[in-house]
Amino acid sequence: MRPAGLAEAKSLRTTDEPTRPRSVRFRQALQLLWPTARTIRWPAVVAGAAAAQLVLWAGKGELSSPEGLSLMPLRIAAVLLCLGAGFIIDDEAGATVEPVAASLALRRGLRLVLGVPVLALGWAVTLGVASMLADSGPQVGTSLPVAGLTLEAAALLSVALAAGAAAVRWVGHGRAGATAGPVLLAFVMAMLSAGRYWPMFPDAWETGWVPAHVRWAAILAVAAILFVVFAVDPARRSGILRRRRWPRTHRVAREPSRAPIGDKP
Repeated sequence: MRPAGLAEAKSLRTTDEPTRPRSVRFRQALQLLWPTARTIRWPAVVAGAAAAQLVLWAGKGELSSPEGLSLMPLRIAAVLLCLGAGFIIDDEAGATVEPVAASLALRRGLRLVLGVPVLALGWAVTLGVASMLADSGPQVGTSLPVAGLTLEAAALLSVALAAGAAAVRWVGHGRAGATAGPVLLAFVMAMLSAGRYWPMFPDAWETGWVPAHVRWAAILAVAAILFVVFAVDPARRSGILRRRRWPRTHRVAREPSRAPIGDKP
């Protein structure tokens, strides 16, 4: 009877064992994938990608000019493509799903997993069309600085996503896209204004190309950190800060104090 009892105890222990948190989060992510995809405002994202292609065809003369390749149409296309990025963070049902078990970081991560590949595909198509238009001019074989332009587009995307995440925190759910667009345009105008002192949009053959992209890399890092900060649940973040700022200095009594009964101590 003893071996049977031991086997039964082992089986009970394995069945009552709690599920690992990683597997629970993975199952939550799979279950939330399709509902999250339905809540993303895809028309705004697709409209930004379509506007980027229209700008390229409108600036075909600058891309295939015999005087030299101009990168301005590609940069305008990158801005238009990133204008739709803020709508990835938009969630009109955000206030409804706040009490669910899935954390805000998980829900934000799912939106990035679904939306960023679409934007990356749009940027790849934009680079392909720009290369084709550049080769159609008299200067055949002109190569685009793909790495530098992709770094600029990634920095603009991070700024738009960080602005959208901040808008959700401070303005409210469903306002990320409407806020991220003006913020991104204001950021681009500020970079153009700062071009007198720190050139941010030089041509590939100019001497300021490398320092400008070092600054773009710094902007990308700062914007990504801000996005991660705004992806943390406010209650959890305030709890972490409270534990760090006000550590517990008092000790909890091991035995409760007994009140005197009558004249007895």
